[in-house]
Amino acid sequence: MEAQQSKWETVKTLFEAAQGVDPEELSQFLAAKCQDAEICAEVERLLSEYRQAGSFLSTPAVGRISGPPLNQTLKLAPGELLSGRFKIAELIAAGGMGVVYKAEDLELRRFVALKFVSVESNDLQAQARLRREAQAASALSHPNICTVYEIGNHAGSAFIAMEFLEGMTVKQQIADGPLDIDTVMSLGAEIGDALDAAHSAGVLHRDIKPANIFITNRGHAKILDFGIATGARVATISEERKLAGLADATLTEPGLVAGTASYMSPEQIRGEPLDGRTDIFSFGVTLYEMATAKLPFVAESAAAVCHAVLSSIPEAPSRIRPQIPPELETIIQTCLEKDRQARYQRAADVAAGLSQAKRRRESNSLVAAAKRRSQWMAWASASILVTVLGTAAWWRWLRPVHLTEKDSIVLADFGNTTGDPVFSDALKAGLMADLGQSPFLNILSEDEIAKQLRFMGRPVDSPLTAQVGREVCRRAGSKAMLVGNISSIGSHYAITLSASNCEDGSSLAVEQVEATRREEVLSRLHQALGRLRGKLGESLSSVQKHDTPLEQATTTSLEALQAFSHAQRAFRSQGETAAIPLFQQALHLDPDFALALSDLANVYSNLGEEGLCAYYASKAYALRDRVSDRERIVIESNYFMDVTGELEKAAQVFEQWKQLYPRALYPYVMLGAVESSLGQVQKALENDLAAYSIKKDTAVVYRNLSLDYMAVNRLEEAENVLDEARRRSLDASLLENYYQLAFLRGDQQEMDRCVSTAAGTPDDESAMLSSQADTEAYYGRLNRARELSRRAVQSALAAGSKDSAANWQVAAALREAEFGNRDAARRLAQAALALTTSKPVQVAAALAFARIGDLERSKKLVHTIRLRSPNDTLQVKYWIPVILAAIALDQGDAKEALSQLDATAPYELGGDRPPFSAGATLYPSYLRGQAYLAVKNWGKAKAEFKKVIDGRGLVWNFPLGSLAQLQFSRALKGEENQQAKAAYRQFLSLWAQADHSVPVYSLAKRESALLQ
Repeated sequence: MEAQQSKWETVKTLFEAAQGVDPEELSQFLAAKCQDAEICAEVERLLSEYRQAGSFLSTPAVGRISGPPLNQTLKLAPGELLSGRFKIAELIAAGGMGVVYKAEDLELRRFVALKFVSVESNDLQAQARLRREAQAASALSHPNICTVYEIGNHAGSAFIAMEFLEGMTVKQQIADGPLDIDTVMSLGAEIGDALDAAHSAGVLHRDIKPANIFITNRGHAKILDFGIATGARVATISEERKLAGLADATLTEPGLVAGTASYMSPEQIRGEPLDGRTDIFSFGVTLYEMATAKLPFVAESAAAVCHAVLSSIPEAPSRIRPQIPPELETIIQTCLEKDRQARYQRAADVAAGLSQAKRRRESNSLVAAAKRRSQWMAWASASILVTVLGTAAWWRWLRPVHLTEKDSIVLADFGNTTGDPVFSDALKAGLMADLGQSPFLNILSEDEIAKQLRFMGRPVDSPLTAQVGREVCRRAGSKAMLVGNISSIGSHYAITLSASNCEDGSSLAVEQVEATRREEVLSRLHQALGRLRGKLGESLSSVQKHDTPLEQATTTSLEALQAFSHAQRAFRSQGETAAIPLFQQALHLDPDFALALSDLANVYSNLGEEGLCAYYASKAYALRDRVSDRERIVIESNYFMDVTGELEKAAQVFEQWKQLYPRALYPYVMLGAVESSLGQVQKALENDLAAYSIKKDTAVVYRNLSLDYMAVNRLEEAENVLDEARRRSLDASLLENYYQLAFLRGDQQEMDRCVSTAAGTPDDESAMLSSQADTEAYYGRLNRARELSRRAVQSALAAGSKDSAANWQVAAALREAEFGNRDAARRLAQAALALTTSKPVQVAAALAFARIGDLERSKKLVHTIRLRSPNDTLQVKYWIPVILAAIALDQGDAKEALSQLDATAPYELGGDRPPFSAGATLYPSYLRGQAYLAVKNWGKAKAEFKKVIDGRGLVWNFPLGSLAQLQFSRALKGEENQQAKAAYRQFLSLWAQADHSVPVYSLAKRESALLQ
C-alpha cells in the first residue's frame, strides 16, 4: 500500500511538472524525468485528460490533485435528470478535478454547463473551492464574466450550474500562435472591464491566466473560475499559497514548472495582503502571452519562476513580435511593474487604455489609407499632364464600383470596440432590417450562410468575422461583403460601413458617420447605409422610396434589438421553443416592436398554437404602417394567412411583394401555395416555375413544383423535378412527393422504398403510414388500411405530436364514412376531436359526421367553424358549403346540395385534402355528382365523376378516386347498360383484392350482377 502511495506521489509530482511542457516535447521531457514506463504512461494519460478539460471551462490548477485514482469522476447518462430540473445532454470535458456536462434547464428552457468536482467524498478542498467559485461568480453580473446560476449536489458531489459557453480558452487559442493585435486590444478591454466590475464588488479573482479566459464563438471574452476568489484582503501567505496550488514545499522542490506561479504577482508570492492590483499584474502576464504566445517569466522550477517574478525584467514584447504597437507594449509593461504603486491602480484604467489604443490604431489606419489615396490622386493628376491614357486609368480607379441586381452581399458581424456589448448584436440586426428595405441589394440569407459554414467544417453559429465572411462570400459566389464597426471617441461614437470585393478584398465603398450620443446611433447608422446603398449602385429614387427610418422600422431600444437578434439566432440554431423567451424579452423592452411581434407569431404558427399566433400577428398588423415596405407586406401576408384566412387578400399581398422585390424567393413560393389552395392550378405552376428560376437549391421549390406537375397530370416532368432534387441532395423532405408520384405511376417498388426510408423517423414515419393506409383503402383493402392508420396514430403520439395523430385519425374517419362504416367513422372522428380542436380536424370531422347522418354534430361544428373563421376563404367558400351539401344529401334534398355547391365552383380544384395536406380531393365534384344521380341527371353526374377520375394528380391515393369510378358506373347505368357493365368491371378489377366485408364493395357486386 505504501509503495502504491509512493508511486502515486511520483505520478503527481511529474504530472505537475509536465503541465507547462510543450506537447511535442513531452516524451523527451518524461524520458529525462522518470525511469518507470508505467509511471510515464500514467502521466501522459492524465495530461491528456487535463488538456481536454481545458477545452471548455477552466482546467485543474497546479498541485490540486487530491490523490489516486485521479480519473474517478461522476458519470452521468444523457437524459438523466438532476434536482428535478437539469436534464443531462452530453459530456463536455473530463479531467482530474471532475467533469463538465452540458444540460438542459427544463424550467427556463436553456442550456447550462454543470461543473462537478471529483466525487471522492474526502475531497473537501475541491468541494469548498467549488462553493467559493459559485459564491464569488454569482455575486457578479457582467457580460464578460461567466454567469453562475446556482449550486447543487448530486450523489454526494457538488456542482455549479453556469452559463453554457461555446468557443475556446485563450490558452487554446494561443497554442497556434499569438492573437491578432486588434483582438488582443478588444478582448483585453473586455477583460479589464470585467475585472473592474469584480473589484468594485469586493471580489478578487487571484488566478487570472489564459486557461481562465474564454473566447466565445462570437469573439467576446468571459472570465472563468472564481474558485480561489476572495474578498478585498488576504492576510496570510499559507492560505494564499494553498489556494493557488503552491504549498511551501513546492517553492523549493526541484523539477516543477508551476503554471499558476508564472501569473502570480510579486505581493502574492511574498504573501502580502492583496487588492485588485494583484489581478492587474496577472492580467498583464496574460496580455503579454496573448500578444506574443510566450510567458514573460519562465524557469525550470516553481522557486525559479517565483524568483523571476520578483526580480527579473521580462523581454520587451515588441522584440518578440515587432508588430506590437508602442501603446500596447506600454500598457503591458505598466501592468507588470513589480511595485504595485507603479502599476495601473484600477482595472478600468487598463480597459480604457486598451480601448483608446485600439481607436487610435483604427484612426491611424484610416488616415494612412486616406494618405495613400491622396498620394495616388496626386500621382494620377501628374499623369494627366503627361498622357490621356493616364487620365483614363485614374478615372477608372476613382469611379465607384457598382453592383448589379444579380450580385449578392454577405453581411458580416458588426465590430464593436466601445465596451458596450449591446452594439454587437443590435447593430447587425438593425443593419439586416435596414438592408431588407432595398429592392436592389441582395443579402445572402442566413440559411445559405449556414450551409456554406457547414461546407467549411464550421458550426453554423460561428462568428462571421471579416475573414470567415469573406470565405463564405467566395464559396457562395457573392460579389461583396459588408462590414460594420462602431468605436468610441470620448463620449461620441464613430460608425463605419465598409463594402469590399470578396475575391481580392479591395474596397468597393466606405461610409463613416459620428453619433454624439448613444441614442443617435441607430439613426446615424441608417444615414450611413442610405449613402452606401447609392455608392453600391442603387438608384437615388429607389433609396428615397425605400427609406423608412431604422428606429421606426424596428425599435428605438438597442436592448430590444439585441434581444431580437438573440431570438432569431436561437430560432435558427435551437428551434422555436428556445426563441420564444428571447422574443418576449424584446417585446417586454418595447411592446410596439412590430418585427418581433410578427416573428413571434410565426414561431407560434410553426408550433400549432393558433390562438397565440393570431394574438401576436394581429398586434403586428395594427403596427404595419410604421415599418418598412418589405416588413409591411410580411406582416400583412402573415395576418391574412394565419389569422383571417383571407387567401385572396394574401395573394394580392404576395403579388405586391413580387413587384417590389422581384428577386425574392418567398413571395413566389407562397403565392404558388395559395393559388394551389384556391384551385388556380396553372397559376400555381407558373409561380413555382418562377421560383425555380430564382433559386434551385431549396427543397420547397422542388416540393411545390413537382406537386404542380402532378396536379396537371404531367408526371414525366414531375419525375424530372424530383430526380434533380435527389441529385442536389434535397430529397430528404420530399418523401411524400416521391410516394405520390410512385402511386400515380403504379410503381410499387418505389412506394415501398419511401415507406422503408421513413421508418424510424417520427414525423416522416407517421405521415407515410397514413399515406400507405389511404393506398390500401383506395384498393378496398380496408382492414389493412385500419392497421396502418392505427400505427400512424401511435407513431405520431410517440413523437409527441397530438395534432398529427388527430389528423391521421380524422382522415381514417372520413374514409370509413365514405365506405359506409358509420360506427367506425363516428368513433374515429370523436377520438380526433379529443386530441385537438384545430381547424383542419374540425372541418374533416364535420364532414365525416355529415356523411354518416350524424347531422346535429356536423351542424354544431359548422357553427363553431363559422364563428372561428368568419372570413376564411376556404372555410366559407369551400368546406362549409361542402359540409352543408353533404347534410342536404343525407336529408334527401339534392337541389339544396347543388345550391350550396355553387359557391365552390371557382375553388373546386383546390381546397386541400383533409386534414389539409398538399393536394385536393375534388369533394365538390364528387358530391355534385351524387346530387345529380339523386335527380337522375345522368349526363351531368357522369361529367362530375369524370372530373374526379381524370384528376388523379389532385386526388392522389385518397379513396374518393376509386369510389368515383363506382359512382361513374352508376351514372352510366341510367343511360348506357353495356358501358355501365364495362365500368363496373373496371371498378371491381380495381378492388380485386378488396375486403368482402366493406359495405360499398358488397353493394357494387350486387349492382354489377343485376346488369349481367
